[in-house]
Order: sequence, then C-alpha cells, then structure tokens
Amino acid sequence: MQAPTEEIKEEAREKIKEASKIHQQLELSITPKVHMMEDHVWVQFNSISNGLAYIIEDYVENSSKSVQN
Repeated sequence: MQAPTEEIKEEAREKIKEASKIHQQLELSITPKVHMMEDHVWVQFNSISNGLAYIIEDYVENSSKSVQN
C-alpha cells in the first residue's frame, strides 16, 4: 500500500474540518466517534506511514478471523 501524499493529507484535513463544522451547525450530539474524528483521526492519519486504510484493513481482517474461530 502506498503512503498518502501531502496533497491527500491536506484534503483529508479539510474534509475533517468541514464535517466538524456541519456537525456543529446541525447541533448534533458529540458522540465518541465524532470526538475521535474531530480530535484524533488527523493525528493518527498523519503519523501512520501508510495512512489509516492499512490499520482499518488489519482491524477488519483480525475481527473477522476471531468471529470465525
């Protein structure tokens, strides 16, 4: 898997900001998932060399294996 470019990282950062702004405008509750998106996803995305997709794929794969056993 190829690491995300700086352009992709910046686009992701802008999308996170945009989603947060819309969420606040709608006056929706801040759930744990929303909190993670607003405050933690960017840090993880920026610090993991292959981006978040690599982590998500591993998590899903490991989860499905444990369910099958």
